[in-house]
Amino acid sequence: METKRILVIDERRFSRICSALLSDEGYEVQCVTVSDAARAMASFQADLIVASYPYAAPVFDNVQKSNTPVFILADNFDENLIGMLNDFASSSCMVKPLDYTKFKSLVKDLMSSELTMTEGYTIV
Repeated sequence: METKRILVIDERRFSRICSALLSDEGYEVQCVTVSDAARAMASFQADLIVASYPYAAPVFDNVQKSNTPVFILADNFDENLIGMLNDFASSSCMVKPLDYTKFKSLVKDLMSSELTMTEGYTIV
């Protein structure tokens, strides 16, 4: 069975937490900061992108062009975020602070196709 790959775009400290959580679940995880995101998307074929809002907002155009499902971890929920979510073909959003058990469960469901990302966005 092929290992699923996840690209995490977040600040170094929080991305290490995400990496530890998701690596323990058996995923191949690459963590990058905003400044390295474009290069990582070109070289790392991710099955899912986990990105923090508003931190990763400057690279959301590149994320949208990748047509990879995206899971947004939001510090807050506002009109700007809703507008950005509308621009993604397929996305889910979870507001921080995260329930780590629920986060891992949702990622697992998304990666195993038990939970299908529909067109548009879902807030969990």
